[in-house]
Amino acid sequence: MDGDAHTPTPHRDGECQVLDAVRAGDIRALQELSLSPAGFASGHARKVAWPYLLQVDPSEPEREAGPSTRTLTPTSASPSSPSSSSSSGAQLPTSLPDDQDLEEPHKDEFQVKLDTDRSFVLYPALHDTPKSRLQQRLNTLITRILRRRRALSYVQGYHDVLAVLQLTLCPSDAPSGAEEWVLRRCAERITLYRFRDAMGHGLEPLLGLLRILRRLLRLADPPFARLIEQTTPLPYYALSNLLTLFAHDVPTLPLIQHIWDFLLCREPVVVVYLAAALILERKAEVLRRVEEEGDEGA
Repeated sequence: MDGDAHTPTPHRDGECQVLDAVRAGDIRALQELSLSPAGFASGHARKVAWPYLLQVDPSEPEREAGPSTRTLTPTSASPSSPSSSSSSGAQLPTSLPDDQDLEEPHKDEFQVKLDTDRSFVLYPALHDTPKSRLQQRLNTLITRILRRRRALSYVQGYHDVLAVLQLTLCPSDAPSGAEEWVLRRCAERITLYRFRDAMGHGLEPLLGLLRILRRLLRLADPPFARLIEQTTPLPYYALSNLLTLFAHDVPTLPLIQHIWDFLLCREPVVVVYLAAALILERKAEVLRRVEEEGDEGA
């Protein structure tokens, strides 16, 4: 009986392996664990592993000015508000800017409010936190990043990405200041290093990813790729997957968390390879969608 009491469950064993890999700085081990049926196994393991993979140190002292629970007031400006003079091509600083400009609304806050007000639809009952509270916190998180990074433009789908982070790293109704700080830093890191190409003034960076995806399909299955390209020169049907790291299209939180376990411990371009693998796996469905899109465009 004593032996049974000390026998680790697969879930607990997987969590311990993730925590050990983080402590050891073993990226290769994390990559292997991300391929297991449960990925990083638990919410606690992800709260440790995801910040590590995004190069956020939870023990780093708060450097931001003002209280950690500061709430920003969203603007009521209309979509026709003047655009920012910042250029999306400008080099963004790696250090956090001061809070002196946080009171000035970002040009895209009207759309942010529209999107956050209809967020958390896919995962309505996973936590005790009221949906309205989650939406308010998500709006504050996005607004804060945009006001600090005025060279960025909001794009629909960005709220899906940060919603996954929020539900994973900081889902409670009354998070601690430390939890909020980790969430904000992780949100900024994933914005600058996984999402920034989509937040400029054009789609050219995303079109570049679609061209890579097209090339991968040509190499893996030339007849299939040629058939697709007869109706659509680029695989636009995969744009949402690439844009939101699959967050917009995956119906359950555990599944998208597992996908992110895989993606976050690999280079950003791996999302294109994963999209290619899924397209090839769902070949029949893709062909049906291509035919439907071709009929609509005829």
